[in-house]
Order: sequence, then structure tokens, then C-alpha cells
Amino acid sequence: MFMMAMNNKVIINDVPYSLEEIERECWRLIYHGALSSKNPMHYMNVATHSADGIGLRTVVLRKADPDLRIIRFHTDARSAKFREMQANPGVSLLLYDNPEKTQLRMTGFATLHTHDPIAEDCWQKTVLYSRRCYLSTSPPSTITPVPSSGLPEHFQDSMPTEEESLAGRDNFAVVQVKVHALDWLNLNAHGHRRARFRYGADGTLVEKHWLIP
Repeated sequence: MFMMAMNNKVIINDVPYSLEEIERECWRLIYHGALSSKNPMHYMNVATHSADGIGLRTVVLRKADPDLRIIRFHTDARSAKFREMQANPGVSLLLYDNPEKTQLRMTGFATLHTHDPIAEDCWQKTVLYSRRCYLSTSPPSTITPVPSSGLPEHFQDSMPTEEESLAGRDNFAVVQVKVHALDWLNLNAHGHRRARFRYGADGTLVEKHWLIP
């Protein structure tokens, strides 16, 4: 059962939530989305400003810091989305948990990390399977006459060694998004519910509102 309570709380699965509790629940969902590939929120849509208007991709949610309001994902430094964020760091993020029928939309500004402690720390934590993605001989979006992964032939069906993977280090980049606003939407046959939250430069929650879905 899902309904609006008289004391300005929303009841989801028989549990009442205030705006503050909804906001904390949002970040709990995001945090756990980064931890497991089986989590519905492990894959995230990222929208950037492109020459054609808006560029939209799906990336892996790598880390979420609920205290600093930071979301992190990895990309190829040669990719179009990397260049787009260099030109305009404003991005939108979208996560959806189908079992819970919960959508989270976020906006913020991206900072790009390639050869600094943040990028190096993330690189050291990546597995060889992930590192293989950065060993393509041509940048992403390069036109090819035949379907191709871009990987050298000897990596098509095998993992690189630790030493071989280092050839992809220069192509590896970390994107950190400082979230400035978060929009929560819960879909339900008894009536959808929606709320919006805004954060200050230090990550402090400065605005919270219920919205008509």
C-alpha cells in the first residue's frame, strides 16, 4: 500500500518517510548501486552537451559518496564524452531501480582526472578485464569498415597481463560529478510520488520539496 500520510510523510511498503528520510534513502540506493553489478542501479545513464545537442550514454556507477554528494564513473580519455565534459562540465545522471519502481535524476558538474592521485588510485583498483577496454588501438567512435572491438587481435579472447595492461593507462580517465540537485520519483498504481533536493557547494542539503509527479 502506498499513500500520503497526514503528517507530511509518504508511506512506501508500510514504512513512513519524511523528506529528509527520502533524501537519505536516495543516497543509500546510489551507494549500494556502486557496490554490486547485480544491483539495478549499477548502470547509469549520463547526458552531456554535444555538438548535436545532447549526448547520452550508459556507464558503470563506480563509487558514490553520500557525504560529499559525489558520483564517480570511468571513461576513455579519447572518447567524445570526455571532450564534451572538457568543453562543458554540466551533466545529468539517471538511475532506475525497476523492482522498487524508483527513478533518480541528478544534475551536477564533472571534474576529469587522468594523471593525478584520484585516477591512479582507481587504476590500481581496476581488474584486468576492465583494463582491457582501454587497450583499443583506435579511439572510441573511430569509423571502421567491419564490426570491431578495436582491441588488438591477441586480446580478443584473452586477458592482458598486468604489464600488458599498462599500455592502456594513458587512455584511462575518472569522472567525478558533484551533485547539485537530485530528483526522486517513485511510481505506484495508487499514485506516484516525487521530491526534489538541492545542495550547497559544500554538499549541505539546502532545499527540499515535494513535487507533483
